[in-house]
Amino acid sequence: MKTAIGATCEIEWKEEPGKTMYRYVSFAKWVDDATEDSFGIADEEIFFYCPGGEKELMGLMGDSYEDFKVLTYEVQWKS
Repeated sequence: MKTAIGATCEIEWKEEPGKTMYRYVSFAKWVDDATEDSFGIADEEIFFYCPGGEKELMGLMGDSYEDFKVLTYEVQWKS
């Protein structure tokens, strides 16, 4: 069975419209002082955590409380 572990996202900073970059968002819970998420992805590679999965990530595509918004994303899977 495949498990969604995160997503590669194109993000845009709200204060810098037009400035986009690609970042990884993890679907694991953030753990203080951890060096990787529960799926084995190194913490230094993770831009943001969305433990609510794709549904939570989709909430970042519109007006959210964060300093950025997600423009597009591609879910990453682990077998």
